[in-house]
Amino acid sequence: MKPTSPVFCRALPLVAVLAACASQGCAPLTPNYAYQGFGAADPHRDRQIAEKIENTATVPSSKEVVVMLDTLPAGLKTSHSGIAVDDGWHHEVLGKIQISPNRHVGFSTLLGFPEYEHGAHKALCYPQTVLTWGTLTLWAFVSPSAYPCYGATGLEETAIIDRLRTAGGAAGGNLVVASLLRLPGDSKVYGANGIILRADPRLGGAGPTQVHPPAPGDAPPSTEL
Repeated sequence: MKPTSPVFCRALPLVAVLAACASQGCAPLTPNYAYQGFGAADPHRDRQIAEKIENTATVPSSKEVVVMLDTLPAGLKTSHSGIAVDDGWHHEVLGKIQISPNRHVGFSTLLGFPEYEHGAHKALCYPQTVLTWGTLTLWAFVSPSAYPCYGATGLEETAIIDRLRTAGGAAGGNLVVASLLRLPGDSKVYGANGIILRADPRLGGAGPTQVHPPAPGDAPPSTEL
């Protein structure tokens, strides 16, 4: 049996690390946002709010926004059309937000110029997109330098909650009632749907004693766009 090349042996650990990194999604990408306000349709307003969510620096009030996952605060209830405000409460429902991971995942990241969260990835990966095109995608599979450019396939829960909080502030709300899309055995989050509200002042910060989960048998809030 022919002995293995020493050069190959030294390179194997690096290739293994890069491959493992690629399989987990080394390059965090800016998520996709879709916002739709309630009431009269206003696409221009909706686009402006979505742009604010992407640029968190423009939403200074987002730290005050409360995010509640699969829980309804006092004064809200489920209904056939989503959620409804109980009689005697003055919650204002502003709109709904959908957050999903960037559509560029895996090697397909190198087929375009997606918005990486870190500028260093742009410097490393954008030139390789041209090489990927020029080699009919072969570069994306055989070059170790391409593996760190593979897009992440999910989002961290803390990051997506921060984005929900930012969405609430961008829309002028102070409460977001949301659900996260997860896969069994996976700590990543693959999407979020939420309803943004300006809560009744009596809610007082949505503390634990002022919330209640949906009643057994109730459908979760409908937040599909």
